[in-house]
Amino acid sequence: KIITRVQQYEGTNLIVKRVKEGIVKKGLIWHFQGSGKSLLMVFTAQKLRRSSELKSPTVLIIVDRIDLDTQITATFNASDVPNIVATDSRKELERLLKQDTRKIIITMMHKFAEADGVLNDRDNIIALVDEAHRTQEGDLGRKFRDALPNAFFFGLTGTPINKRDRNTFRTFSAEEDLSGYLSRYSFEDSLRDKATLPLHFEPRLLDVHVEKEIIDAEFSAMTASLSDEQRAQLVQQAAQMSAFLKSPERVRKIVEDIVKHFNEKVDPQGFKAQIVCPDRFACDQYKQELDKIISPDESVVVISINHSDDDDFKRKYRMDRDKQEKILDRFRDPIDPLKFVIVTSKLLTGFDAPILQVMYLDKAMKDHNLLQAICRTNRVYKDKSHGLIVDYYGVFDNVAKALEFDEATVRHVITNIGTLKEQLKQAVSMCLEHFPNVDRDIEGYEGLLLAQECVNTNTKRDAF
Repeated sequence: KIITRVQQYEGTNLIVKRVKEGIVKKGLIWHFQGSGKSLLMVFTAQKLRRSSELKSPTVLIIVDRIDLDTQITATFNASDVPNIVATDSRKELERLLKQDTRKIIITMMHKFAEADGVLNDRDNIIALVDEAHRTQEGDLGRKFRDALPNAFFFGLTGTPINKRDRNTFRTFSAEEDLSGYLSRYSFEDSLRDKATLPLHFEPRLLDVHVEKEIIDAEFSAMTASLSDEQRAQLVQQAAQMSAFLKSPERVRKIVEDIVKHFNEKVDPQGFKAQIVCPDRFACDQYKQELDKIISPDESVVVISINHSDDDDFKRKYRMDRDKQEKILDRFRDPIDPLKFVIVTSKLLTGFDAPILQVMYLDKAMKDHNLLQAICRTNRVYKDKSHGLIVDYYGVFDNVAKALEFDEATVRHVITNIGTLKEQLKQAVSMCLEHFPNVDRDIEGYEGLLLAQECVNTNTKRDAF
């Protein structure tokens, strides 16, 4: 049985209440990454469908990525929800809406791209839109709303508003919600409730970090005498950043460090890892280097394949949905030898594997994309105390810049492990203050008696 968490209970009831009242037709739900938005959608869809006064409504579950589509569909199926239909094509989505289908329809935002005019003007259609930040702007968002002129629209997100997304969120935020949110469940709330784990980052191999601002400043100084046209031409001819990132020596150095770190800190605890590379071809490079050090069975590449890729590359990495799901089930299995999943853009949203503790990050990311990605590691799992991001790129060399959100608290989502080491030193010295002049080289029973002599009154014991 699945029972609602507090935030799912509150979020569901607020949405259902708003739909029943029928006055305000939108709302934004911000529940921090990993706190159970997929299940919130299940509970909400069920409650809306079971409400007799809504007269058999249509509930649309809308995502903006294929991997989220797969994950949401799996969650609904696992929850045994009746009357679900997943759409395979734009035509099928249009047909379902035009035929007035009264079910839970799971679909992707992009399937509204060719919608022409109104598809259904009923007012008991409720759209729950998951993590669709960018797709709500411009033509796609407009077509979506034109197609369902009287529907309710609720946006669900794991990341808060930021400056560039103001327009997107205005789409969902109702003026009646003073904070901008109909329901809000912050990362502090999720840590307090033990719904998610804290996140730490560890910068490693500082000599391979990318100091982009310094590079840009040097380039500007070197090309000061050139015209804009000449400078643009030079940029095209110059070695791109990816050439530096994928230099064989750099990749080899990082991969050796990953294996060392994993064997020392992660594997003994029974956890697994994700490696995030700059692009698809870097994934191939990382895999080849890993195979030189560890068994090929211990790592797998999960990427998309393009028509233009050569046959050898396609043969190596082509993977249908079923095969991908089987591999991810192996990754979630603590007994299976598969320990590393190598990715560049797949599995950075909607991928849920509580056994995943560490992300080895070597890719430029920021804001929503970064926050969604690093939270793959924050799921609760047996004996897991935190999620860890090992930063080879230098993404967190400036945390405030990497996570530019209006919510200042989001900058504290992730802590440098070096800061924790300093806190540990302070904690140890505070502890030792209770035992002045005890020779700590004396072990066993004798050492214990000396220590007990130092806390030989109730006052001293309480202080300790």
